[in-house]
Amino acid sequence: AADQIAAQLERIGNLGADGRPILKLDCYDLLAMCLEACPEVIFIPAHIWTPHYSVLGAFSRFQSMEECFGDLA
Repeated sequence: AADQIAAQLERIGNLGADGRPILKLDCYDLLAMCLEACPEVIFIPAHIWTPHYSVLGAFSRFQSMEECFGDLA
């Protein structure tokens, strides 16, 4: 499953930049991709309260995890 997810992510963005992947991918779509590769996946969003660009950060459009991940939450 990890190899399948990595291959899909490589087509979307740069996995080697600055030690962190740079992806133009919505959180919901990332979770859906992971669940497709492995339905038993445990998806843990890290650093959700980082001030700016995290799921619940100032520049996010989400007010909750449920709002971010919709029916997959």
